[in-house]
This record gives sequence, structure tokens and C-alpha cells, in this order.
Amino acid sequence: MSQWRVNLLDIPSEGLPLDGKIVFGEDLIHPDQELTIPEAMMRGIVRKISGGFTLQGNLSFTLELPCSRCLESYPLALSIPFNYRLTRERDDDPGTCTYEDDAVVLDEIMAELVLLNVPMKPLCSESCKGLCPNCGINLNTGSCSCQPPTDPRWGALKNLT
Repeated sequence: MSQWRVNLLDIPSEGLPLDGKIVFGEDLIHPDQELTIPEAMMRGIVRKISGGFTLQGNLSFTLELPCSRCLESYPLALSIPFNYRLTRERDDDPGTCTYEDDAVVLDEIMAELVLLNVPMKPLCSESCKGLCPNCGINLNTGSCSCQPPTDPRWGALKNLT
């Protein structure tokens, strides 16, 4: 992962505009899957405030994700606004990031932002039919002759008419 460091001692009174690419490397590690993000575009500004700094902006990128239902890979474009307060002291507030040595590493903050915005159950479309539980065919691209499994507990209801 590249290192995009901003020296906070060099922030002018009007703020420091940020505009550029962040390259995350081969893969980001997510609890459910490996993510491939070739690069992300970040636009923002760092401003001085009393007691620290703010980092505001937007991160845009495209992920390749497997659909949770049919397992087909699909692109997902995301544009995520962010607004962080930068301080030296650790804070449990999720809107706060810490920095050391009068510099902040933007790559680490943006990598966390990416991981927090990956859908838990990504879907290629809301109407995705998924896979047949018996034969495994992708029901979006074909059909099968499998009969849905029957629950024997409901068998007695078949005799009622």
C-alpha cells in the first residue's frame, strides 16, 4: 500500500485541498472476502480547528464482489462522503482518527472507510434468483427441472381437500 502522508504543520489557514488516487495494493483483507480495488479517487480538504484538524471529502471506487445468491462476480461503484476529526489522543468516537508525529496517513483511514462500507450480503441485483439448492444451476441464466424439497411435517395437509 502506498503512503499518502499529510504533514499537519503545513496546513494553511484556508485549509489544504486533497485530490488524488490512493492505491491499496493487491488485496484488502475483509472478514468475509478478499477485495480487489485497483485504486480509489479521494477529494477532500484538511482544515485546522481548535484542538486538532478536520478531514472532509469523498472517496470513490469500484469493487469486484461475488453475489451472495448466485456467486457471480459483479462491479459495485461506491462514492462515500467522510468527515473526520483528527486528534493526537485516542478516542472511541468513530468520527475521530488519531495522528502521530504531526502527520496523518490517509491510506490507512481510507482503507478502513472502504472496509466499513462493503455490503454484508452483496447482491448483483435485487431480483437475483440465486442458485438451485439441488443441482446448483444459476437460476438467472437458466432453469432446471428440480422439484423443491418437501417437508414431511406438512404431508398430512396434502390429504385435505
